[in-house]
Amino acid sequence: MQDIEQEILKVFKAGPGKEHDTSELAETVFKEESLKIKSMLDTNDKHTIQQAKNLKFKLHRKLLYYLNKFVEDKILSIARIKEKGEKSFILALDEGEITLEKGYKKIVITKPATPSNYIEKFEKLGIMKKFEEDSFVNRLNAIMLEAPLIKHKLNLTIRDILKNVNDVICVNDFQEVLDIDQDLIEKLNTDVVDLDKTISILIDLQDIDSRNLMAFIDNYCRINPSKINIIFSMNSKSVNKNSELLKNIIGSLSRSKIKFNILNRDLSPSPMFKGRAGIYSLDEESWKLYQKSFQGKIKALSVSHSSIAININKFFDNFRTDSDFRQAVISAAKVLLSANAIQKRKSNEYFRNINVLNAPYTQDFFKFSRNYIRLWNYDWYKDIMQNSNLLELIKSSKEVMENFCISEETIYKSCGIPMRFKITLSSAFKNFEPKFMGEREYKKTNIRKIEDYSENEIKEFILTREKIFEIYDGCDRLRIFRTQDFKPEDIVRETALMFNTYKIPFFTYDFSSIKGVIKLTNYF
Repeated sequence: MQDIEQEILKVFKAGPGKEHDTSELAETVFKEESLKIKSMLDTNDKHTIQQAKNLKFKLHRKLLYYLNKFVEDKILSIARIKEKGEKSFILALDEGEITLEKGYKKIVITKPATPSNYIEKFEKLGIMKKFEEDSFVNRLNAIMLEAPLIKHKLNLTIRDILKNVNDVICVNDFQEVLDIDQDLIEKLNTDVVDLDKTISILIDLQDIDSRNLMAFIDNYCRINPSKINIIFSMNSKSVNKNSELLKNIIGSLSRSKIKFNILNRDLSPSPMFKGRAGIYSLDEESWKLYQKSFQGKIKALSVSHSSIAININKFFDNFRTDSDFRQAVISAAKVLLSANAIQKRKSNEYFRNINVLNAPYTQDFFKFSRNYIRLWNYDWYKDIMQNSNLLELIKSSKEVMENFCISEETIYKSCGIPMRFKITLSSAFKNFEPKFMGEREYKKTNIRKIEDYSENEIKEFILTREKIFEIYDGCDRLRIFRTQDFKPEDIVRETALMFNTYKIPFFTYDFSSIKGVIKLTNYF
């Protein structure tokens, strides 16, 4: 195997489900030559530019010689022919592993199983997007770890399981291990940044050691990790009981411009946490069953299999009716069903390390997991506050989606293959996929002081968000931008007001002090 052949195969090994066109492959395989050509094309000399074009043509012809050989050997296939006749190539292998050898050189390529793609036409139009498409099947969106069951092995366990997720690991009941490893955040920070993963730490403020918590918070603020967030879980009683502690927490976080994430346990007894794609949670019924029969036994629990985002405004730029939208939701659900079936079938291959960790409760890992269809790009004011039709559309789509899930579970059960299949609706975050999401202007609602909550515009806005929280089964986030100087006790009072006045399970105070008009993508 020549070096050029090996370099080509390395590209496909890195992304076995991806298409690669000749321009992209040339830049990767012939890096030095491509850089030279690029610099020549940037000049104003016509003769130099023509030379560069000739070199580029020769480079592409050389590359195509090897690519065509791979096509003849049925290793690659031509996926499509783009504009001006440029070819795109993809691995021709079915799922599984192949070893290619020539002489002493060897390369092993593993192509994961791929779900049926019922949303291809929507993907081409930029309407739908699978979250982390390359690992859509062989990794999970979100896994929850029970910190008290791991304790001294928490760092090693998280680092091991990071390879199994494409978004977030939630560490539940972290308050019980606060003082075990003082350097945990520092140890994990580099890993999550390098791997572009998220860790969400859930801390219950009921009966907590204030001194240990503040030592942890101060260290956390010193490091200020961009990929590790903290969710403070509390109820209305603990807000009052821990008012002094909350002042200290808010003071430390606001000085470092770190968000203050609050989970209202009166409204959501089950864990709720955030990743790049959006908010994740367990539904209340599942959480009750988990607490009764499984908590204290299972160390790692799958919370989310896979996610697909739908750009609502872009959908209605291309399609007209509500019926079209509901049918599109079902198409997304079919892709999620196909992916789930593969994940469960290949569980011991994809998630062997977790099965070992959970033994002898291996079969319960997926017991409470669900999927997400995340909605994006609808204007809260224009599309919801002034237009009840969108709310009704989301409600009816949810109903159709849930009936589809029940029907599929029944079919699998009748075939002697009991399989849980659940999907929930939620909003998508900008970081789901920044290029896909795009941006829109949105005039945000700032909070300057507690009296602002009495203004009609603010009340109407929060009440509207209550409606969407209800449709999403509480799995969403309200983000509050605090703009003017404040004292920590002001935020404590506002938190108590939110708990006592509104049904918002999860909200965040953003202390970044952004003013004026921002992008809707930042608003979410």
